[in-house]
Amino acid sequence: MQWIVIGVVLGTLLAPALRAQSPEDSMALAHASWKIRPQKEPGLICRTLSIDLFGSPQQLFCLEIDTSLYHLRIVQDKRRRTPGAQGRRRGAAAAINGGFFVTKTCRAIANDFLKIEGEVQPFAGGWGRAGIGIDSTGQIVFVQLPADFQHDTLWHRRYRDVLTAGPLLLLDHRVIPDNNPARHPRSMIGQKDDGTLMLVVVDGRRRKAAGVSLNELACIARALGLRSALNLDGGGSSALWIKEQGNVNRPSDRIWFVRFPRDVANSLLVIPR
Repeated sequence: MQWIVIGVVLGTLLAPALRAQSPEDSMALAHASWKIRPQKEPGLICRTLSIDLFGSPQQLFCLEIDTSLYHLRIVQDKRRRTPGAQGRRRGAAAAINGGFFVTKTCRAIANDFLKIEGEVQPFAGGWGRAGIGIDSTGQIVFVQLPADFQHDTLWHRRYRDVLTAGPLLLLDHRVIPDNNPARHPRSMIGQKDDGTLMLVVVDGRRRKAAGVSLNELACIARALGLRSALNLDGGGSSALWIKEQGNVNRPSDRIWFVRFPRDVANSLLVIPR
């Protein structure tokens, strides 16, 4: 009887991870009819999708970026601001929330390692162990931090900018499993073999958008054809902003029935070249 109970508990905990590997979910994503939002800006394609995945309703928002026309910039102000506010201040075409941050202050303090324009920013020494680096040519590299990264002062020298979050979902087409079954709104950045960047938000915490686990997010990343993908901060922080449209997803933070994007410490901006 004891083993039956243990089996039921394990089955419940692992169910989201098992569902993420379902061939039916992969097929549904592969044949899904995405809605394309009209864009005046060349080199940007915004797609949205409402679909049943992993046994629940989901809403996905995806921005494809032609890196020959745009480059990625990591920004952080002295005070927390929404991704849209950080983007508007700098003439960005789009923005997505960045890494984890200290929440009990209005000041912008990264939770994990952060480097902007060659300068390492103050950070709280949190749990993020993966990120993206941007080198002097503007190339994006997905990185796994060394175990002793706080004592290794050389690892980040090849990158002008580094944003740490995590975990990595895909690295060179290899899925990196995660045993946390919790579903939340999620944000991620990924890149295809041809260099196309993707910013993706999966809504959650409402009836028509259940949110996803990290394994389920990795399944989405693979179905989108990404080579590598990084999980960013999620939950109420998840927000995708486009200059022409404002916030395209529905953030989970709300007062009564009014939903609004959260002030975050740092963001990833899409800047015209």
